Amino acid sequence: MSDTQKKKAILYTDGGYRQQYTSGGWGVHGYTYIDAVPDKGTGNPKCLPTAGGYVQDKSTATLVTIEHYIDGVGGVPNAISNNHTELQATVKGLEWIVEKGIHHTKVFTDSRYVVDGLTKWVDKWQRNNWTNSQGNPVSSKDLWLTAVQLMEKATEQRQTIDIQWIKGHDGHFGNEMADQYASRGNVLGRKGMDFSFMLETPAPGYWNKKNEYSRLLSSGRWYFQTTDEAYTTEDGKTIYYIGEHGEDDDETHGKRVSDNSNTVLYLNEPDPVLEQIRKQAMEMDRRKFGSVMIGRLDTILSPTVYSEILEHGTKFMDFGGERKDMSTAKRRPVVKEQNPPGLSYIGIDVLNNLQGLLDDYLVRKPGIWITDITDLIYDVEVKKNGVTRKVKKELSPSTKYLDVAVRYSTKKVSEVTGEDDPSVKTKKVRLIFGIDLAKRNTLSNIAGDDVRVSVITWRESDSVIRYATVIETSAGTGIWAGTDSNYLMV
Repeated sequence: MSDTQKKKAILYTDGGYRQQYTSGGWGVHGYTYIDAVPDKGTGNPKCLPTAGGYVQDKSTATLVTIEHYIDGVGGVPNAISNNHTELQATVKGLEWIVEKGIHHTKVFTDSRYVVDGLTKWVDKWQRNNWTNSQGNPVSSKDLWLTAVQLMEKATEQRQTIDIQWIKGHDGHFGNEMADQYASRGNVLGRKGMDFSFMLETPAPGYWNKKNEYSRLLSSGRWYFQTTDEAYTTEDGKTIYYIGEHGEDDDETHGKRVSDNSNTVLYLNEPDPVLEQIRKQAMEMDRRKFGSVMIGRLDTILSPTVYSEILEHGTKFMDFGGERKDMSTAKRRPVVKEQNPPGLSYIGIDVLNNLQGLLDDYLVRKPGIWITDITDLIYDVEVKKNGVTRKVKKELSPSTKYLDVAVRYSTKKVSEVTGEDDPSVKTKKVRLIFGIDLAKRNTLSNIAGDDVRVSVITWRESDSVIRYATVIETSAGTGIWAGTDSNYLMV
């Protein structure tokens, strides 16, 4: 077997420890490779692979071709120290190396304790009946014995393992990845779970995970209550309340602010990740107080978090003690309980009313006036494989609003004689993208989904109308409204 055909790998290992919980976790990240110049990039400019680990400047070393990425994580419910979990991480890496028969591996750890233990101290400890230089028993003897046995077995199998120290939290990409997995392990450890895995993933597409979720889920927040058994319509569609109510102050949900936006979605298929989160929150509400929960869609729908929950559920979600909050292992907020509830029930009531308007639109209830504006947003292109839509060029990413003429009437429903009633007039309405109408990026993302966009108006008083936007696609239907600003004098 030539040298280029031999299995080679780079591993980064890291451990974490939470003293207040006497628990921890471990993480491993790395790759297997062949000594060949890659014919294309990795898809991540931060992780240029070499035979000596990741580099950021490709001029400093010869790049190699990655075959698989390696990711490992595990909880340590009864950890005794950070040294303990650092050693655990390295042992897990060694187990994988020996099991897979890797011919040559460089293992990077930010623990000098582990490096010095394996390269300088362990022989002395064994000769001294596992006591250190102070005459005290060596901590984590069982792990050190396992490490020694693995190194010996690797030697028997003619495998070489080079263990090196690397400075932690110093911008080394591989170390940062291992740290992320160790943080997930910390969560497992605190929950008392010794769940673990070591995964090998083919290199193509590893850094470009494409999660399949409805692009109608386009706002920053998601709202639900923990007492509702099911958010479903009579015909089986799943209901999602989403919206925007400010940057970071979730306590303002329900406060009347002009640039608030509220959306009710009826999706044909439930989103598997959102439903796992909702189920977890409901399980956490043991007293069934009906807490109002605010989900952070900007976190949940990010590629890493979405794929993690899709694959592993809420295992790696950190929970907030008495509160029903959830966050990622790196403390990014996922769901927050609005407690005390404050204005939140007002916010839910607003969404319920908006849902009622959507229902009225779908059954074409009298008193709802509809103006189709699909052709004001999309251009239609006829191609050999069918008809496609694209957002009009004049609606650029910098476009803030769209002015449209809409139909309305201020007469009471019982007084309107029909579509030709003289009271049915038109009035220009300004729709703000992201408030009264979905964001432009959302409109672009759903262009191929047999989309229809309509403005609906309804009577508020003899001199005031209100308005909202309804979007219908093959994946579902939604209504958007700036519910604190959608009033128009006529």
